[in-house]
Order: sequence, then C-alpha cells, then structure tokens
Amino acid sequence: LFDRLGMAALMSLHVFHPAEVCRTLRGFALLAVQQDAMVLRSGDLLIQKQTELSGEDLAAAAFAYARFDTLVPSVNRMLETRLPSVAHELNGFTLTDVMVSCSRLAVCTPQLVAHFTARVPWGELQLTRLCR
Repeated sequence: LFDRLGMAALMSLHVFHPAEVCRTLRGFALLAVQQDAMVLRSGDLLIQKQTELSGEDLAAAAFAYARFDTLVPSVNRMLETRLPSVAHELNGFTLTDVMVSCSRLAVCTPQLVAHFTARVPWGELQLTRLCR
C-alpha cells in the first residue's frame, strides 16, 4: 500500500505546494517507508521553492532527510542557509528536533547553535557534540 502511495506522490509532486511536500516526506519518514525517487525529486522541488518554506516546513524536511539517512548536498546547503533565519518560528521542542536532524545531516552553523542555546534552557549543555 505505502509503495503505491509513494509512487502516486512521486508522480504528483509537481502539483504539491512545497509545504505539502515537506509534510509528505515527514509522514513517510515517521512510517519508516523510504521512497528514494520521491526523496531525491522532492529535494529539487524544495530547492526551487525554498523561499516559500516556513520554519516548520524546513524542520519537517530536515527530519525526513535525516531519518532516511539521505545526504543531498543542495538540500543541506538550503538547510544551512535558511534554518538560522526561521529558527525563531520554532518552539523549543521542534528546535531540539531540528538540531538532532541537522546533526545527523552534518548541517551545523554557529547561528543555528546560538539560536538553540538561547531558546532551550538546559543550562550547561555540551553543544559541541551536536556538530560533527
């Protein structure tokens, strides 16, 4: 069933709003159903429409790519560039989830770490271990 859903989503990606693409990827990631072609093609769409993505959308995309252990250099560059500027939109839980996802993707910028340390009150957390 999920393979057919993945193929249908792949064939329809061009009509999805970028936020819907992020939510679709996150849904498949939560179910641990990897559709390689959809993940790779989604990356191209997200790069083209990155200015339309909110912090929540980027968090969902980061989660999905990290969960699938899929490193797409252009998606990683987009996350490095865009996440620091939208991190203020995220609540502490989502920001923590983003940091874990970014660590798995080797996406770590000083601005994002600074946002994380300012927003999550965990005292003396050793954040140097979050970045590879």
